[in-house]
Amino acid sequence: TKGLRPKGKGRRPGVKMNSYREIAENRKTKQLRLADAALQRYGLDVAGACITLISDADCLVFKVRVPVSITPVLHPYLGRIEGKQFLLRLEDTAERRIATTYSELVLLAAMLRETDLALPEPVPALDGSLVPELYDEDNSDDEPTQCVLFRWGNAPFPEAAFSRATHWQEN
Repeated sequence: TKGLRPKGKGRRPGVKMNSYREIAENRKTKQLRLADAALQRYGLDVAGACITLISDADCLVFKVRVPVSITPVLHPYLGRIEGKQFLLRLEDTAERRIATTYSELVLLAAMLRETDLALPEPVPALDGSLVPELYDEDNSDDEPTQCVLFRWGNAPFPEAAFSRATHWQEN
């Protein structure tokens, strides 16, 4: 039949074609590796924090939950964190995005300081940076990824909003 190639023809020798499943699994593995690296930067890896991918549309957004434990889990900035939930956002370091992230954090800080609104609070990494950069050890050619961790103070974690956003994204 015209336009169809016999198996094995038309491919470069030695080049393996990945299936969509393999590509998706490789992407998921990279996402989890970056999230784990971010948890280390924030000191949440020793707390046994569990991560759940909420969104990967424009950036990666993870729900981070520190399990309840009998012994207190202390964080250098946050104090006791057992049973707490956080939001971790990972995104590329494009110039405009870096400026947008810092503008967002400045606005959040001002609103937290000057109002009684229940807003997410940016959490500094162990080194004190609000927007630490991560590098993928397996691919040194990649640009760094910036991460921001937010805690949810006294406001309930917005489960319904995130489930709607995830549903919208999948359809």
